[in-house]
Amino acid sequence: MHIAILGGGRWAKTHVAILAPLLSATGKIDWFTDYNQDNNQAWLDALPDKEIISLRAYTNLHTRSYDGYIIATASHTHADYLRQLIPHGSPILCEKPFCYSNAEVRAILALSKEHHCPVSMNIEFIYASYLQDFKKMLEKIDIRNIRIDWQDPLSENRNGEIKKSDVYTPIAFDQSVHCWSLLYTLLESSDFVLTDTVYEEKGEITVKAHNNKTNITLTLNRFADRRIRRISVNDDYAILDFSTEPGCITTKTSTIQNHWYGKSPMTQAILRFLHTVSTQGKYYAPDPTAIENIASCITFCENIHILLAAHLRPFIKNTCLLTSDIKSSLIYYYCPIFVQKGYRPDVFSASGYQAFLNHIKTFEQK
Repeated sequence: MHIAILGGGRWAKTHVAILAPLLSATGKIDWFTDYNQDNNQAWLDALPDKEIISLRAYTNLHTRSYDGYIIATASHTHADYLRQLIPHGSPILCEKPFCYSNAEVRAILALSKEHHCPVSMNIEFIYASYLQDFKKMLEKIDIRNIRIDWQDPLSENRNGEIKKSDVYTPIAFDQSVHCWSLLYTLLESSDFVLTDTVYEEKGEITVKAHNNKTNITLTLNRFADRRIRRISVNDDYAILDFSTEPGCITTKTSTIQNHWYGKSPMTQAILRFLHTVSTQGKYYAPDPTAIENIASCITFCENIHILLAAHLRPFIKNTCLLTSDIKSSLIYYYCPIFVQKGYRPDVFSASGYQAFLNHIKTFEQK
């Protein structure tokens, strides 16, 4: 089995590190990246399975076919790589989001069907054992309302590594995708009606939606004081807090510490993909992550994105760029726009942020 992995960042490394030991002795990985090449080679040299992994340049991507592809590039490039790779017909696992619009969803679905190419999007949290435990606990409960808080600091130290928020992906196609996958699992539905998206103070965004008789509230944030992963059902009747995984489940009468069991969510996601590859795409058991089953996720997130932009735009226009309160709004609004135009602003340093502000002024004057 010969797998191609695309992407040179932290998440591509995660795929490489998990995939390598899952392959048989004859398995191979070609890792395509033109970004951070020297550092990636040094990191690769320290892996125990380095013998089966080859670092490649993108110019060689189409010189041979592969048994399967994993796309872990910058999110705004996912749809383009899918259009390039689907005609090969080999199964593809794409990081979230697999595209940015409902129009792209329709085009990619049609292309996938034309070339009989299985495509799935990685929403690994659906495999988390603690989420399945929480779902089982809720089986006999009438879920009237559910609130999901998914919040992160702009940067944080996670396991000894500084993790910076992915400000270049629209928050609606990042944190909202995770929230959608949790709703998809707990409510066993893929159709949620969006009613409102509001930008609050200190970078917090509130999303309102519903599904049949369940009212849904999401809070998203890339400027929080700490990492928050929390699901509350029926006004805190039952709470799953996995801010530090695997977290705990709390009810009115007890708190249960969660425990990992089985393989990690990412490992299960990749094993699912490898099974599709090994059966040459003829695996017809329902795949909850197949794009035809989760297309409504992109529609839901696109609608959040549109409402958020409409909310942010007048606020930005009527506020001085030097005001500290506007920083989160500017980053939410402009970073995804600029990265698609080839400018990747450094908003994590004082000098980089000032250059970002100057770029906004120039951009708006055109």
